[in-house]
Amino acid sequence: MNLKTAVDIEEIFKSSKTSHFKNIHKATGIPYSDMIFFDNEEHNCRNVAPLGVTCVYTPRGMTEAEWDRGLKLWSKNQS
Repeated sequence: MNLKTAVDIEEIFKSSKTSHFKNIHKATGIPYSDMIFFDNEEHNCRNVAPLGVTCVYTPRGMTEAEWDRGLKLWSKNQS
């Protein structure tokens, strides 16, 4: 499995990340609190977090360790 086969919606274009998440929420009805956002730019995480999305800053890119850290953070945020 890879990311392309794991997701139904793809939001890749020049725009604010907040707009991306609003589009995803509108298209799917998925609550922001059920979403995880991984990004290597800290300002993007700061902009999206107020929506209630779990944000994971990944300055060195996406790795399995960052994925695991994000899932743990998301799980913690659910309680």
